[in-house]
Amino acid sequence: MKRYFVITLISILVFIGGFTIWHSMSKNPTTTVSRIDLIKTSFVQRKDFKVVAHFFGKAKAKNKVTITTLEAGNILSIDVADESFVKKGDVIFTLGGVKINTSMTSIKQKIESLKQQQATATVAMSHKQQALEQKIASFDEFNKAKVTLANLNIQLKEALGQLQALEDAIRIKSPISGIFTNRKVNVGQNVEKADLLAEIIDPNNLRISATLFPSKGAQLQGCLATINIARDKILSGVVISVLAQRTSTGGTMAWIESDEINKKLKPGDLVSGDVQLVLHKKVLALPEKAIVRDEQEKTYVFVKQTHGYTKQQVQTGLCANEWVEVLSGITQSDEVVTEGAYELFYQDFNKVYKVAD
Repeated sequence: MKRYFVITLISILVFIGGFTIWHSMSKNPTTTVSRIDLIKTSFVQRKDFKVVAHFFGKAKAKNKVTITTLEAGNILSIDVADESFVKKGDVIFTLGGVKINTSMTSIKQKIESLKQQQATATVAMSHKQQALEQKIASFDEFNKAKVTLANLNIQLKEALGQLQALEDAIRIKSPISGIFTNRKVNVGQNVEKADLLAEIIDPNNLRISATLFPSKGAQLQGCLATINIARDKILSGVVISVLAQRTSTGGTMAWIESDEINKKLKPGDLVSGDVQLVLHKKVLALPEKAIVRDEQEKTYVFVKQTHGYTKQQVQTGLCANEWVEVLSGITQSDEVVTEGAYELFYQDFNKVYKVAD
């Protein structure tokens, strides 16, 4: 009997409690777990927003000289190592071959003959001068001897110049100091006049030849670039020129330069990075979750007031890392709903929403 009484008493208490909760809910439904309880707010912040275009490229020398042959011949020797540093005037190739040897022999024989003729003509002119002084030779005879010597001197000078030119042609020297690279020939190979042999590049005057795909109408000239060269190592540069041609895939080609590039990179290094197209510093910003959009794609936020929340239209700009730039519609002193904005948006817009206690 006692057990029956206890069970009855518990049932009565549960009924009373349930009736009390139901009665309370019917009088004030918003006191239950409401959407208002899910709302979070924060003040408008200021952040930097930027638009970048990713690039990849290679460090290349701005100053490059091509080495070509001045005479046809055979590569007798390559006198410097590939990718080594050479000084201006260093011999880098030596040419030979039947044609060059024949020309060399012919010029040397011509020089020897002209030197002998020059010596004979010098003696003859001296004799004519003495005879003129003794009046046993005419002035015309002396002048003729003088002209003959002068012509021989000219011919000898030209022959010596031919020899020097041939020696320069077969002993090819570096016109500048730099890196000997991109060799095209091997020892024993026959070459023709004006054939490309190699290149000399200046390793201290570099630029990055970059390929990127910027948004349509983006202005690249003068934009800053960050260059990734290793883990946690970044260089800076500036886009100094945008080339007119495009890559086969439609990429834009640009040159990036800076002192850091000259100091930290070497020709042929592959790099990547970003070119900063747009930068908005310390502008008003909100989390993306604070922004709501209607069917016409108009953007709104909910601003906390003393006794509720009001819907405010705003104009947005750039987006980055789940944040949105706000161009107009709010101030930095506004406290804005950052969570629960869409819950408010889909309620009756004519109401001012009560702030939860």
